[in-house]
Amino acid sequence: MKFEGTKGTIDVSGVSSSFATLEEADRFSKKLKGIYIDQDVLQVYEREAAKRKRGWGSQLVSDLLRTAFEQQGLLGKKKL
Repeated sequence: MKFEGTKGTIDVSGVSSSFATLEEADRFSKKLKGIYIDQDVLQVYEREAAKRKRGWGSQLVSDLLRTAFEQQGLLGKKKL
């Protein structure tokens, strides 16, 4: 799947599998950042988050941002 952003196209096809499991250690290495989200996007996010374990939404947003930043050359690949 590709996302057409203001700075070009971002391929997010691999993101859906990357947040299938949330490592306990990863959860504590994250920082809270409040952002504004379009209402229609928020509705889908809240609906999907209600179906999943705690932390899913944060991991989704982190994975999407990481993918976008990696593809734009702003961030290196995460070492596993």
